[in-house]
Amino acid sequence: MSDFPLADHVVELDVLVDTMADGDAVGIAIGFSPGEQFDANARWWLLDWRRTTQHFDFPFGSAGGAATRGFALSLVKGVPDADQFWHHGSNGTVGVEELARGAVHGDVGWVPGQEHTLRVEVGATNLRAWIDGELELDVDGDFADAVSGARFAAYDFSQVGATFGVRADRVVASVEPYGKGTPGALGVPEFEALTLPVLGGELVLRVSNAAGSVQGGCIVYGVAPSALDLGVGVLLVDPHFVAVDELHPLPVEGATVSHVLPDLPQLEGLSLYAQFVHFDPGAPTFYAWSRGLRLGLGE
Repeated sequence: MSDFPLADHVVELDVLVDTMADGDAVGIAIGFSPGEQFDANARWWLLDWRRTTQHFDFPFGSAGGAATRGFALSLVKGVPDADQFWHHGSNGTVGVEELARGAVHGDVGWVPGQEHTLRVEVGATNLRAWIDGELELDVDGDFADAVSGARFAAYDFSQVGATFGVRADRVVASVEPYGKGTPGALGVPEFEALTLPVLGGELVLRVSNAAGSVQGGCIVYGVAPSALDLGVGVLLVDPHFVAVDELHPLPVEGATVSHVLPDLPQLEGLSLYAQFVHFDPGAPTFYAWSRGLRLGLGE
């Protein structure tokens, strides 16, 4: 499983199955979050690709069936058993519900010893997938859960000797919220990036005012996250700040802050951590603190 979210909602994976001994499935899980393998309310998508058609019935599970050769997209609900993963079985509430099969490789298996490239592009209402540059799937639907901070994972069903490699010739700029804010009189102040932190581009951040009146505030930036309880709120950025944006005054309607990021290749892949805080005389701690933002610098 990736340790980062689907930043630009694109995954490209090289797959090589280096054995003739088996014909089971490899592929990609999309919209998968940590712990969902144990979550009865889980909902994610599986793109799996089998080399051969085989019938099997695993013990202590649901009914067995024939696992069909080829490439398919399925919706995974809850915690399916091995039989449901095997032949895409579902009882409507729990299981692996097949949604579509590939246009080119829907009934064609992977080739042993040959490297294949799987590419998936997913948005809130559409998913497309390619194998070795050929468009296999173009499916409309509700994929919002896949692009709301979830991750992706390489998938392997009993393959002896499967190896995976994620293409890393570029780093895509990304933004990920983290931590919990400390509320002001009107709740936790909003803090969001209106643009991605692309090197050479303009980063625009928006903050809201949780006090309901003109106050002073600032955005702090650091090179590491934190969770330091200061008594008047929790600081989510390492206290050795590298920069501070002062917002004096902070208007009632909030404000935006923008920076042009340097176009320096050596910065690609680095992350900045930021948090917004403002004075709030109506808050229990007299300050309102936002959630943190991880700003992943990239293309």
